[in-house]
Amino acid sequence: MKKTLAIIVLAIMILSTVAFVGCNKSKGDLRFVMPDGTPALAVATILGESTIGGYNVKTEIIASTAIQTEIGGEKADIIIAPTNAGANLINKGADYKLVSVAVEGSLYLIGKPEKVDGSNTITLDDLRGKRIASIGQNNTPDKVFKYIIDNTDGVTYDDKNDIITFGDGQTATIEWCADGPAAKVALMRENNPCDFAIVGEPAATAFGTPNGGGFSARMDLQAMYKAVNGNDVNFPQASLFVKTSLTTDAEFMTALFKALEDSKAWVVANPAEVTAKLQEKGSTSTFPAPSIPRCSVVVTKADNEAVQDAIITYLTLMIPSVNWAEVDMFI
Repeated sequence: MKKTLAIIVLAIMILSTVAFVGCNKSKGDLRFVMPDGTPALAVATILGESTIGGYNVKTEIIASTAIQTEIGGEKADIIIAPTNAGANLINKGADYKLVSVAVEGSLYLIGKPEKVDGSNTITLDDLRGKRIASIGQNNTPDKVFKYIIDNTDGVTYDDKNDIITFGDGQTATIEWCADGPAAKVALMRENNPCDFAIVGEPAATAFGTPNGGGFSARMDLQAMYKAVNGNDVNFPQASLFVKTSLTTDAEFMTALFKALEDSKAWVVANPAEVTAKLQEKGSTSTFPAPSIPRCSVVVTKADNEAVQDAIITYLTLMIPSVNWAEVDMFI
């Protein structure tokens, strides 16, 4: 009798173990990618491997030049990408949904205080007769700055010749740079240096330090964008794209948003630790602590009309040939 009872107990334990393992079996493996910089900042605490909503998720930084291939070839399951690039590929058939904004505008026009009479605030009037180094030709920095100029009375932007003209005939010229380091070279060269530069965070803050050149005067381009647009939201610089099939898994989506919210909270609470944490996972970016709030990392779900309208407004600015209101890109 005791032997029989022992066998029964053992059988129950085995069945319970199998049931437990079965209930906790992973739903599968997912790949989550994003370029370095502020998109990587948005996932600071989940870079590497983690479990999210029952899936094994590998989160990794990839080259920015690979983002188009990842979305267009539907390779990654989850991607943080420039909003216009990801949405354009959805319009062309990529099977993803834009589920949230991950990084709002984080672009600044910077210069030295002596260029603006000792003030740390740059205005459009300060650009008269000046030369501006800028990243992002034909992309967000270019389009957003042109949008600001075109919606400001008394100023025009000739994008064919890269010239800004003021009402009194004075001009400012744009010099295009491949990236932030190239813009810094343009600011600091001995012959014909640029007076100002348009760069993103964290470079804008880094350039403002004594070791970075002392370019601490700034114009907040997202604040200017809001002012001329009349919409109290920054432009959606980068967004979160998820394969359509995954967006129907409520458990996963809830867990994903929580992971992103928790990561953002950690970044805000630990600005001095951000750089080391990201560089451990392959980032080459440096985030000075004061740059963290300016990097505009958010978790803004695109599940309501106001957010969707703001995204559509931005996309219409970036790619006006598409009727974005008719593109099925939201959940």
